[in-house]
Amino acid sequence: MEGTKWADYIGSAPVNIETFTQHRREWSPVFENQRSAIGQIFAAHQPKRIACLGAGYLSDIPIFDFLRAGCQVHLVDWIPGVSRQGFKWSLIRSQGGQYSCQICHEDCDPTRFCAAFREPVKLPHRVCDNFAPSNDEFAWCEAYRQGEEPGFLEADVTAGRATGFAERILRLMAASNSPQQAIRKAITECRKWSTISHPIDLKDDSMDFITSSMVASQFDHEPYAYFVSRLAEKFGEENIQAKRERLEPIGEKLRSDLFQIQIAGHVDELYRVVNKTDGLVYFSVEIFRSVPERTDFFIVHGVPRLIELLSEKFFFDFQTIPPDRTLVQTDVGDGESVTISLLLKPRSASK
Repeated sequence: MEGTKWADYIGSAPVNIETFTQHRREWSPVFENQRSAIGQIFAAHQPKRIACLGAGYLSDIPIFDFLRAGCQVHLVDWIPGVSRQGFKWSLIRSQGGQYSCQICHEDCDPTRFCAAFREPVKLPHRVCDNFAPSNDEFAWCEAYRQGEEPGFLEADVTAGRATGFAERILRLMAASNSPQQAIRKAITECRKWSTISHPIDLKDDSMDFITSSMVASQFDHEPYAYFVSRLAEKFGEENIQAKRERLEPIGEKLRSDLFQIQIAGHVDELYRVVNKTDGLVYFSVEIFRSVPERTDFFIVHGVPRLIELLSEKFFFDFQTIPPDRTLVQTDVGDGESVTISLLLKPRSASK
């Protein structure tokens, strides 16, 4: 078999200070809305065991509020190292030439979170004696070393379905004589994975609070984009473009099926891991996107089915996040996006 393996593909995602900085700068309005909603839920309910699925760079997660409150936190993402680096690059805040470390705080034990921590804490800065500032736009501490907490877990939050399907793609390509045959084989493979699950390494009913912030929006892109890249790699971009009219309908069928099995696996994992008695799930997703060169919006692919799946396992709580704050419209550079933020309670939960 020839071609880029899924593990190499997902492992090649750029995780560096430049992408972190760009990520924060370009998407800060969306992140701030999610962070505010999650922080509001946290303050109201004070959970102690928290899992953040698809944690990424932690841009929308009030991680230090969790840690300073003594919470046990698990940060889960399938991109190697992204949450570890996001934590490292988020530790330091700089304003007016003064630095402040988010874990050098009287409310917590900094040694739990940084193996390099050394007293005393320097004033007027709030940093430890080992502090070594970087020269980047987002200041960070070059002395930081990972501590015992939070927990970092590299895992597929679709119950392993995205990874399982993607790891079969190269074999499908090798056994196919045309793009049409490859797509049809992929649709069949996708159907197989709709009933297979490889759970995240978190116990059933173990979390008081789970966040899934804008994670499901990514399922429409991967691993479909990986499949399309391998298709072009095997059969040539020109060949595929020449057959575009015939390939588009079955290609859209594959894309839709892939999204469906991923959201189903993700919702199953949310329900499996959350405490069924009084646990909560924060869930946000892009629901509408603006039509180019118009003031109108279209509904994002797969969202109606996603809401249906959530409603099969959860009730919707509009007390903590009132209906008038559920939908938020933001400028995302190439248009306007409307996101929905939901607080979910397992259907088996106590009132």
